[in-house]
Amino acid sequence: MIIIISNENDYSTGEVIKHILLSGYNCIRMTEYQFVSSINFEINEAGTSLQFNVGNNVVDYNEITSFWFRKNKLELFKDFENINFPEFYSNEHQLKTIDFLKNEELKSLRELVLFMLEKKHFLGNFILGNANKLISFIKANECGLKTPNLILSSTNNGNCNQAIDTLVITFTGEPIVAIGPDISVCVNNATVA
Repeated sequence: MIIIISNENDYSTGEVIKHILLSGYNCIRMTEYQFVSSINFEINEAGTSLQFNVGNNVVDYNEITSFWFRKNKLELFKDFENINFPEFYSNEHQLKTIDFLKNEELKSLRELVLFMLEKKHFLGNFILGNANKLISFIKANECGLKTPNLILSSTNNGNCNQAIDTLVITFTGEPIVAIGPDISVCVNNATVA
C-alpha cells in the first residue's frame, strides 16, 4: 500500500494515483479532508506496531510499502487542536497549560507517524513542506521508470479555473568533467609540478 499526502484538488496527484491503481497497487490519499482519526501504537518484545484510521480505512504500518509527501500536512484528529476544557479548569494559567500539553501530544503523535512512514521508501520532504518534482523525476529515472511530462498546475484559484501546462524534461547521464591531469603544489614551493 502506498500512502500519499496531498491536497484534495491537486491534479498531478490524481494523475499519479491513476497510474498507481492501473499498476495494481493500493493507495490511500490523505488530504485536508481525510485525517487520521485514531492511532494504535504499541512497543513490545515482538517489536513495534502502528495502525491508524484514515476515513473508513484501517492502515497497518506493516502493509505500507511506500510513502509520498506531495503537498499539505498530516492531519490528525479533526478539530483536536480546537478542543477546550473551560468547564474543568477556570484558571487561565491552567487552561494555557492544558492547551500547551494537548498541542505537544498532538505534535508528538504527528512526528511519530511521520517517523514511522519515513522508515519506508518515501519521496518528498514533510519538514520542508514540499515535494520537489524534479527530484521525484530523477528518483523515478534512477529506478528505470519512464518519467512523465512535468505537469504544472495552479492551486488556490478561488473562483477561477485551474491553469495547467505540461513540459517534457529529459534526464541524461551525469556530466563528465575533464580538466587535465592531476597536479601537485607544495606550500613552500611556488613551482607547479
